[in-house]
Amino acid sequence: MKKKLVVLSTLATLLGVLPATQAVQAAPQQSVSAASDVETQAILLESNWYLGANGEANLSFNYQKSQGSTIRYWLGDDNNTDWISLTIKIYDSNWNQVATATTHNGQVLSTFNPTSDGTYYVKIVSSNGTGNLGYRVTVRAI
Repeated sequence: MKKKLVVLSTLATLLGVLPATQAVQAAPQQSVSAASDVETQAILLESNWYLGANGEANLSFNYQKSQGSTIRYWLGDDNNTDWISLTIKIYDSNWNQVATATTHNGQVLSTFNPTSDGTYYVKIVSSNGTGNLGYRVTVRAI
């Protein structure tokens, strides 16, 4: 009889805890990877174009510290059925490389913290020199 009482007591305790546990688990989770998780201060560059015949594209954008302390950039391959990777290289106004990233599975997203105001230069190159590949790039201050 004592065993049944202990089992029933334990079962009642567990049943009393389960609803509270389920309520905690049902609380909404905030995503940390979604693009909307950061507030864009300024759109610095958006381009949807093709690499030149030499496998390169050269772009630029102007940045002011008042626009945000971090630059977030994204590069995507368009219609790249051979999955030739693309590399984005960003240079400051003195042509010092400040960021670089290479696409994997068709895209790359990264950030860097600029140290000065001015013109920044963007070079996009294909991994094997193939030209006329479509790409999309965005650069935002956040």
